[in-house]
Amino acid sequence: MIRLSLEESPAMKDLHERNEVVRVPVIELFRSNSRELTLGVFGILCVFVVVYARDTFALSWATTHLGFGKDSFLTIILIASLVQFFVQPFGAVLATRWNPRTLVTFLLALEVPALALMFVLMGTGNWTLAMIGAVLATIPDVMFYAIMAGMLAQAFPARVRYTGISVTYGLSGALCGTTPMILQWLLDTSGSIVVPVAFGVVTTLISLFCSRALLGRKTAEAAADEPATVSATH
Repeated sequence: MIRLSLEESPAMKDLHERNEVVRVPVIELFRSNSRELTLGVFGILCVFVVVYARDTFALSWATTHLGFGKDSFLTIILIASLVQFFVQPFGAVLATRWNPRTLVTFLLALEVPALALMFVLMGTGNWTLAMIGAVLATIPDVMFYAIMAGMLAQAFPARVRYTGISVTYGLSGALCGTTPMILQWLLDTSGSIVVPVAFGVVTTLISLFCSRALLGRKTAEAAADEPATVSATH
């Protein structure tokens, strides 16, 4: 309903007026903005990996190895999701007041120990500690998620911006779709939770470096669309 009432951005209106709308934007995206697309796909990997690690893999691990009841652990996931509902908007708010690149660096650097701590606290078998771990790992991840749309909007010029955001999100989500199976395979083959945790940490570090590179890079076209970029970020 919200989207039905939205107008085109000023940058897109300008493209229409100049008759410079790209006929097949996805082809133009891969041809002219493949580097931004690649950085975007790997820059947001952790958004999906953390959620799959918490909601799917950790649920299986906790109920089969740690003695948690399914309903009991689903309550932990529910509490973490409720925290997400209230905390996530603050990521976008802070991104309008602080340097987004600095904020993203801080949040993802914080996610690295938070993700590891989540599994350590779950490994105690204590419900309260496991809940605290899930919440702590959720906060920096979802605040980064709130910044993600503006970060991607800033990366692509207006003529392929919507396609760039959609394809980046879709490819990254598809790439991470097997995360629960990978984590379970790592646990089964290694016999230690340390290896799946290391996978999550490495993925988060990849997102950290790629998102920093993406925020530090602007195409000439995107820079020319600066007013529209700011509007998209807000």
